[in-house]
Formats: sequence, C-alpha cells, structure tokens
Amino acid sequence: METLRPGNFAYGLVVSLGAYFVKKIGALSRLADGEIWNVRSSVRVATRAFRMYNLMTIDMSEPPLIICFGDSLTAGYQSPSPVNPAGRATPYGHMLEKLIGPRARVAISGTCGELTGEMVMRFRSDVLRQRPRYVVILGGSNDLGYEASPQEIMRNLLKMYETARADGIIPIPVTVPSIRVPDADNADAVSWLRHHIAGRQVLNELILEYARLKQLRSLNLFAATADPQSLQLAARYSNDGLHLTTEGYQLCATLLYEHIFRTALDH
Repeated sequence: METLRPGNFAYGLVVSLGAYFVKKIGALSRLADGEIWNVRSSVRVATRAFRMYNLMTIDMSEPPLIICFGDSLTAGYQSPSPVNPAGRATPYGHMLEKLIGPRARVAISGTCGELTGEMVMRFRSDVLRQRPRYVVILGGSNDLGYEASPQEIMRNLLKMYETARADGIIPIPVTVPSIRVPDADNADAVSWLRHHIAGRQVLNELILEYARLKQLRSLNLFAATADPQSLQLAARYSNDGLHLTTEGYQLCATLLYEHIFRTALDH
C-alpha cells in the first residue's frame, strides 16, 4: 500500500493541492462574485483528485474485493422444509467465490428482514469502509411486502448506487425476484398476487433503467427466475414463495459470474 511520504506521487499530490487551496481561500476576500465560481469548480476537481488518491492507496497486492450487500436474499436464507427442518443458509456469494477462485475476494453482508432504508444506514460501515472494487446490491423485497412504493424504494437504492460510485466503487444493481403463491385460486388471491408482481416489475424497470443510463452491468434476477407464463417465481427456484432454493441462489451466482465478473475482473 502506498503511504504519504516525501518523494512519492501521493505526497506531492496532497501537498500541492493543500498549498493551492491555502492560496485560494486566502484570496477569497479579494475575489469578485463572478470569480468565486472558478474556485468552486477547482474544489470539485480537487475532490475528484482525492477520490483518485483513495483508490491509489488500495493494496494492489491483494485480489479485489466484491461485497454482496442486501437482505435475506443476500444472506441466502431458506425457510425450514421437510428436507431441512431447521432451515439453512446458502448465500450466492459463497457460490460466486468458488466460481471466481483466486481472482477476487467475496464478502457477504446480508441482513434478514432488512428494508432498503436500513441498508442505506449501514452502507458506509459495511461497504465504503471495506473499500471493495464492486458491490452487488439486492434490496427492496421487504419494502414491497410493507407496501412501500417502487419510487420510494428506488430513492434508497439510488443513494447506495451513487454513494458507491462517488467513492470509486462499481455498483452492480440486481432486480428483485418474483414471488410464488401456487394456490391462488380465488379472485382476492389472484388480485393480491398480480398487485405484488406488478410492484416488482415497476421497481425492476427503474433499476434496469438506471443501470442503462449509467452504463453499469446489472443482473435481471426477476427475469432469470420467473415462470414466463405466470410471472411467478418458478417452482424450482422457490423455497417458500419469497426466498430462493439452493438452485436459485446458485443460478444468481452463475449469472453474476458469467455475465459480469468473468470479464470485469480482467480489466
């Protein structure tokens, strides 16, 4: 890891910027109003430079870090079943790590039952301070269960996407998978199911549109795991109607590797 010491580039960068701003700030009282904009522009440039320095000081001798961040779908939660009476956890992050091998480290930060607003609150400590190269963000399923609007959820996701990007971290947006209610055989149940699937579709389109706009790689987990006719979570991927089976979590890991990290880690 590069440290601040006389003679190296980082030291020269910090000293030069520091001297520049001492000079500029000392002259502010003599500037006309129209000139203050130039100083503010310089501050923005310097802020970007310090972010670049933050990236430079990452220990490049270690493989890059990928953080899988989210709720119970990131924790890999599976409800108790006849096969696994105590329930189990099969995080896709563990499966992704096996696929990637020594090319990267993978850390899992998933909290069961968490809302996106709560994810925002711990994003700095659990993601930014760890200084990953990538953060895979999957959240919103619990919010939808509490009838939060897709737009409200997206505002929280945007805070995490943009905070990561401002810190030099590449976010990987993941859409929320569908749900499954196989015995929805009356009008009320069908209406409830359609309502909740539609909410997921609206949120997921917002997520994918953001990724397109920012030219980010993303994973459409909804499309990958939904039954194409009913749009419910496919039976083979449904553990309890909300969480994934081991096969579903494995599919998430495989798609992340094949479509994103197989080539992204080469750059």
